[in-house]
Amino acid sequence: MSRETRLLIDGAGWEERLALIPIERFTREMEKALAGYNPVRFFSMMLEAGIGACYLPELFNMPKIPAGPLEHHPEGDLFSHSCQVLERVACRTDDPIARFCAFFHDLGKLATAPALYPKHHGHDEAGFDMAALFCDRLKLPGSWKKALAWTNRLHNNANKWEELRDSTRIRMAEQAIKGGISEILALVSAADRPRPAAMPGWETALKAARMSTEELGIPPLQLEMMAPENRGAFILQKRIEALRKRG
Repeated sequence: MSRETRLLIDGAGWEERLALIPIERFTREMEKALAGYNPVRFFSMMLEAGIGACYLPELFNMPKIPAGPLEHHPEGDLFSHSCQVLERVACRTDDPIARFCAFFHDLGKLATAPALYPKHHGHDEAGFDMAALFCDRLKLPGSWKKALAWTNRLHNNANKWEELRDSTRIRMAEQAIKGGISEILALVSAADRPRPAAMPGWETALKAARMSTEELGIPPLQLEMMAPENRGAFILQKRIEALRKRG
């Protein structure tokens, strides 16, 4: 940004003017930017120009927050980390929801008490809880809200996918399907924690999680005769068996 442009912005009282514009208009512009060629530029220009905090105060707090311990996050702050993840996901998909989830996958880190920095224990659950109010304020569709909430909740475990038990993998797959992020989660995990093969067997876990009781070979009468509180665990075990056969 040129010095002249910066001076024009600084002297124009944009923040007061922007506050008069409905948030829906800002959100439409953000959605267009997320679907565009360089989605990171939308957020970086907001910070550089110092405008838009009335719409997205979270963005302006990101540079002040460590992304995590430096050995895991040499990029330093949460904004830089979020931009990295968004850039990597944007190289693999033009889906604006996937890109939105990528940029705000660590929403919960904004709630960490500064005394706990640079660690962010529980940020996945914090982000899950924060996503609804965040998206409601931005007047985003329910599909965006659900996707962001579940991306926040599941991405931490997705980054440890290779260490998880089969039962946890099936539950994660079920939750990802429920949240509409079966494709998004693997993209975000690969971008958040780059490694040679992110979430190997994810597609197999999704297939097992989608199998009906008939496909799992469970006779209807067997389920009917079973205590209701035992049915979920029984179906889960059958899905685990299906996962192991396919794996």
